[in-house]
Order: sequence, then structure tokens, then C-alpha cells
Amino acid sequence: MSDDTVSIRDFFRFDLCGKRVLSFLTAKDALSFARTSKENKDASCLSILDPVKLHDGTVPWYGSYATGDNKYRWKEIHMPVTSHTHSVQFSCIWKDQGSGDRKGRLYIAGSCKSKGSFRDDDVVCCTHSDAEHEYQPLRLRFVPEEGKRYFVWYKV
Repeated sequence: MSDDTVSIRDFFRFDLCGKRVLSFLTAKDALSFARTSKENKDASCLSILDPVKLHDGTVPWYGSYATGDNKYRWKEIHMPVTSHTHSVQFSCIWKDQGSGDRKGRLYIAGSCKSKGSFRDDDVVCCTHSDAEHEYQPLRLRFVPEEGKRYFVWYKV
């Protein structure tokens, strides 16, 4: 038998392999893996960045019956780092306006362009159901790509 052994550190030294392994894990699991030992922490190069606030307080969004199915761009998500980023989590508390049908939705779309209309092909994550009439927590996760800008879109 050979005396050659391969450690986790050796495995993660090759960024391509390390990124591939961690990409199969959720952000929570990847961070849990990194915390299992100092060697794994150093090798995986994972950390949690400070949250980027898009807005403080309540944001009222309005639409009319005639434009209820249109999507509107709200804000860009400014990320300090996109290369070597495992994932991004968008969190908020949201609700529908409380009267009539529920049809509020949120979308996060990535594009190389800073302007333009909504395209379904650009959506990286979205709500899978309409907003409830009572406040509910919402978490959307996506993996950013280098060179893309990400925007929050809404439909009311």
C-alpha cells in the first residue's frame, strides 16, 4: 500500500473540486461542514457576510386591476462579492393588501443589463404561491453568477 493519503484540505485546495462539493450543499449545510474542524473551515473558505439592507420599514406596492399581472422592478440587490459566493438569501416579512384576491408575488431576476423589462428567463428564484393576507416570513435563495446584476421584482 502507498503512503500517499489525501486529506479534506488537499481535496479543497483544488478550488474546482471544493466548489463542486459545496455547491451540492445548502448554505446552512456548507457552513455546518466548515465548522466541523479548523482544517475544514480553512479549506472551504466560507463565511457569512453582513446583511445588505434594501429598505427599512414597510414598502407599499400598488397596482390596479388593469395592470395586476404586470411585474415591476423594485430595487437592485447590491452584493459586495459575487465570485466564490455560495448563495444569497433574500429575507423579508410580506403580505397581500388584505382585500380581494391574493395575487402578490416576488421575483429575483439576474441580468447583465441594468435596464429592461421583466423576462421569465432571467428569474433565479421566486415565491411559489401568492402572498397571504397576514404577514408571513419569506426567504428566497439563489446562487449568483459573476457579471450579473440582481433585481427584486414584484406583482400585486
